Amino acid sequence: MAVSTPAAATRAGQRRFVYGLNVTVAIVAATALAGLLIYLGDRFDLRRDMTRSGASSVSPRTASVLRSLDQDVTITGLYTVLSKYQQFAQKRKDTVRDMLKLFEVSGRRVTTRMLDPLEERKGLEDLLARIREKPAYRDESAPHKSAIDRASPLLEELLTLAREESEKLRKLAAENEALTRNRDYVIITNSFTLLLAPTCEDLAIRVRELTTGDIPRYGRAVDALRGSLPQVREALEQSRSWFSRIGQSMQDISAEVRDAFRLTADLYALRIESIDSILRDIEPLKPVKLDAIADALANAVNSPPILVETAAEARVVSFEEAWSYRQEPAGQDQDDRVFNGEEALLAAVLGLTSKERLGVVFVRYGGESPIRPDFARFQPGQPPPTAPYIQLSQALEKLNFLPTEWDLATSKTPPVQEGVTGTVYIVLPPAPPPPQNPMRPQPPPPSITPDDKQKLYEAIAASKGALFLVESTTQRGPGEPYAFAEYLRTTWGIDPRSSSLVLELAPIPSKEGLWAPVSREPLLQGGALNFGDHPIGKPLRSSPLALFNTAPLARFTDDGAPQNVTVETVLSSSGDGVWAIADWFAAVEEFRRIQGLRPGDNTQRSPMPLVMSARNDKGVRVVVCGSTDFARDDIAQFRQLAASADGTLRRVQMFPGNTDLVTNALFWVAGDEGRIAIGTRQDDVPRLSRLEPGATANFWKVFLVAIWPATVLVVGGIVALVRRR
Repeated sequence: MAVSTPAAATRAGQRRFVYGLNVTVAIVAATALAGLLIYLGDRFDLRRDMTRSGASSVSPRTASVLRSLDQDVTITGLYTVLSKYQQFAQKRKDTVRDMLKLFEVSGRRVTTRMLDPLEERKGLEDLLARIREKPAYRDESAPHKSAIDRASPLLEELLTLAREESEKLRKLAAENEALTRNRDYVIITNSFTLLLAPTCEDLAIRVRELTTGDIPRYGRAVDALRGSLPQVREALEQSRSWFSRIGQSMQDISAEVRDAFRLTADLYALRIESIDSILRDIEPLKPVKLDAIADALANAVNSPPILVETAAEARVVSFEEAWSYRQEPAGQDQDDRVFNGEEALLAAVLGLTSKERLGVVFVRYGGESPIRPDFARFQPGQPPPTAPYIQLSQALEKLNFLPTEWDLATSKTPPVQEGVTGTVYIVLPPAPPPPQNPMRPQPPPPSITPDDKQKLYEAIAASKGALFLVESTTQRGPGEPYAFAEYLRTTWGIDPRSSSLVLELAPIPSKEGLWAPVSREPLLQGGALNFGDHPIGKPLRSSPLALFNTAPLARFTDDGAPQNVTVETVLSSSGDGVWAIADWFAAVEEFRRIQGLRPGDNTQRSPMPLVMSARNDKGVRVVVCGSTDFARDDIAQFRQLAASADGTLRRVQMFPGNTDLVTNALFWVAGDEGRIAIGTRQDDVPRLSRLEPGATANFWKVFLVAIWPATVLVVGGIVALVRRR
């Protein structure tokens, strides 16, 4: 039988002490290691994205751009939460904050900050002062300020004139009964009271408001003058003309009244001359870039912007750009907006830091300018003139392109752009001839010649490539082939079948075998379109997009097809109901006759290529799109009223993917796939509710780092003591 001795008891006690000490040291070491890891992770933002979609990290493209920056970039999110009852404000603020932190972690020269414009007034004032002093804006608005300084006294004079003339004309009418019966005189008198005085007062107030803020908006003030002074001038000119001519011929007035009319006309002529002088001064003034920043900051509370800065200049990422409306049903959190902040921020960073600027040349033959409004046709009182692709041109400028145009009908050499590292062409179809007046027949206008086409082809061969916008001509009648079809077939292996029109149809339930168009317009969208894995289209699979008046494309494999050219499909049609109709007029007649359509021998059905790309062994690339109208502002920027999650009606851009398709195509043609839009990315699951800073957050930090390990240590000690007994 074993006998316990004092020596044995001593050794057992030593073993328990050693074991206890080992456990204690292990717990302390684990606690210290955990605390160190938590500190290092918080101090150096050490993290790993474990989400399936990569929603908690930036894309490899973004990370590469940020790592390669050679200058400092500061990004400031100006977000505020007015009330805890704002359903999505806090979530959106936190999402932006997290994205800014990811940008800062990914780029060593990126500094980010979240700024509450209501709570941090001093920080906002410092930001505004820093923006004003940047080299790009310091002297930019000097000509505009000078023009406003000259115009301000005139505005006061016009306001005084309107008020005094209204009173004088009424007094004159009270003394001369013939004037009260003269309809023109009464209209002129009322125009001073109801039109000129309010217009001049509103204009003076508006100019004063625009030029006396934290960031004076002199460009906007000049725009206000451009919008209102012509109306004032027209009213004064009509009044001057009446007083100098018709008023002088009135029979029932005295010589003194006629003299008063003559002096009034002379006074108005002086004011008209002053207005003309101001209008001449402001006519050549260009928009002020700082105004866009000031506009965004002035409305930061309601539409929170993100400001991206370098040492030289800054750009604003608007709330609409960072948070675009969903076209599909809202997600699990019922937010009707989806975050597009990474794409928008990266575009701003690239626009500010990229040393390479691509020239984009819109090529046309005749017709109106695609990107420059014709102000020569502007009439006072009418909407200002516009151009079909002016907003597309502005979007390209934001992405650091330099847009211009080339009219082959007037110039046989492409425009020379200074400061660009390469050129990409957007080739529009030649303008159709204007309709002829049968009562006054005229010779048809000249059409594009083979020599004109050759000039274009030579320019493309010497550039990075081109984007060809095709259109269906079947609704105009037979005999109008696409002008550049033969070039695309024999040089690039792409066959644009412009004599056909692609329509989306649906079966008629009550008439077996008959189909009807789903829309009155030849519009393709949603399920009728399918992007493949091409770099241009893959990021746009979830982006709302629509093609209009579309011609199908095909690979050209007949005799004469080019060699050493790689042709790929970017976008194709999808669904049994998408047909290409070759004989439009026969289809219209058939629909009228039997109230439906049947697929005929000349009907091509899906899938059909609608956008294709090609590249040759010399490094030149082209993209061909079967639609021209899809890129026009009236389609790409079309907005419609839609109800948001909170029940309010908002104007939602219906087809934001249209512009992205153009820009992605241009980036691909330029060989700059790294800048192709990545599209919107959505979280795998909704965001967790934010843990507000304060006592609760501090308690959990202390609990996890100190209290919990200490509790384990105490419990372990108690267990050791119990076992020792």
